[in-house]
Amino acid sequence: MADLISVVIPFYSRGDRDYLRQACHSIRTQDYAAVELIVVVNGPEAAQVRDELHPLLADCMATILISSTSGISPALNTGIAHANGQYIARMDADDISRPDRLQKQISWMNENQLDICGSAMRFITYDGIAKSGSYWQALSNYHIRFSLHFFCALAHPTIIIRKSALPKSPYV
Repeated sequence: MADLISVVIPFYSRGDRDYLRQACHSIRTQDYAAVELIVVVNGPEAAQVRDELHPLLADCMATILISSTSGISPALNTGIAHANGQYIARMDADDISRPDRLQKQISWMNENQLDICGSAMRFITYDGIAKSGSYWQALSNYHIRFSLHFFCALAHPTIIIRKSALPKSPYV
C-alpha cells in the first residue's frame, strides 16, 4: 500500500474561493492516489467561511479546519497537526499542481533517500497560461545551498517533506 500524503492548504477567509477550488481539484486528480487533502481557514469569520466551503469542495473530499490563530504559519501548523500522512505536501490556495507532481516527488524522494523535495514552478494566468519568463528554479543541491544565503530556494507550493523530519512546530 502506498504511503499517505497529506496536502495542507492554508486559506485566508477573504481569499478567492474559485482559486481554492481549482487548487483542490488539482490535488484530487493526482496520479498518486493515497492523498489526504486538508484546507485550513484562518482570518475573519473563519467558521462561517468553513461552512461555505463544504459544498464548494465536496467533490474534493477535503477536510476543512479552522486555525485558532490568524495567519499562515498557525494555519499550516494546524493542518500538519491534523495530518495523518507520512508525508506533508505544501500548497497555497492559488496554486495548481500538475497531475504527476506527487508521484514524481515521492518516487524521487524514495530513490534518493531524501527527507524533503521541491521542484521548479511556473507562474500562470487565471486561465492557466504560463507567463513568459516566469520560472522558479534551484534544482541542484549546489544551487539550493547557495541560494539559501539570499532567499528560500525551495518554492513553498512545491515542497513535500517526510512528517518525521518536521519539528514539533514547523512554522513559527
